[in-house]
Amino acid sequence: MPEPGLIGAIPNALMAQAARAHASKIALCYGEQSWTFAEFDAAADHLASGLARRIAPGERVIMLMANRPEYVVLQCAIERAGLVRVPVNARSTAHELGVILADFARSAGLSAWSR
Repeated sequence: MPEPGLIGAIPNALMAQAARAHASKIALCYGEQSWTFAEFDAAADHLASGLARRIAPGERVIMLMANRPEYVVLQCAIERAGLVRVPVNARSTAHELGVILADFARSAGLSAWSR
């Protein structure tokens, strides 16, 4: 059973908490690469800062990426920047992506990318 303080917590909050409590422990491994909680936290902060400079809070950000560690870092960065993550399956067909992008553009989300 999960700890009471963790129920309903968002991934970004959990990772930040883990970075404070377990900075030097391994948070993520992928092949030969690994990141400590402190390294993961720093990468997410750096990316969130860049996103926040370019995209207004509340804007949606499409995430189209294969399963890789950067996906998790980007997810946390988007949350930290106050943005809304729109995950898209990397195996989507061209038609499916076209429908998603058309919907995304109608909501003015693409304006964030043109800055």
